[in-house]
Amino acid sequence: MKKGLLRRLLLGIMGIALVCAMCVIPGIRRVYASDSGGVNYTFDYKTGELTLYADTSSVMADYSANEKRPWEYYIVRSVVVKQGVSHIGDYAFDGCDKLTSVVVEGDSFMTIGKNAFKNCKSLKKLTLKGTKLKSVGKTALKGVNAKC
Repeated sequence: MKKGLLRRLLLGIMGIALVCAMCVIPGIRRVYASDSGGVNYTFDYKTGELTLYADTSSVMADYSANEKRPWEYYIVRSVVVKQGVSHIGDYAFDGCDKLTSVVVEGDSFMTIGKNAFKNCKSLKKLTLKGTKLKSVGKTALKGVNAKC
């Protein structure tokens, strides 16, 4: 008898938690976080826009080919790099196959790491607004079909 009561109680609690989660999760629109290199980011679930920003000049962390990036499980459709971010890390967006555009804003020098946009097959546009490109890493745009 105690076992059946406990089971029903646990199922009831799990049901309530599931209903609460379904009510709350659709309201989440943005995620605010930072990578290990000191670059902060927001991700808008509705638009798929990832915005990278920093209060002072910061360098995005470099990643390895098999390393998980903070936005690994988001469907990133566009990236905006704001003033203060001076480096897009190695392998930062490798394999982001839904990524269609990247806009780099600011008036500082920018470096793009090796394989940063490798295999971004949907990438059509890479725009530098006032940014001076200092260097582009080896095969940074390998596998990109557009002429960025």
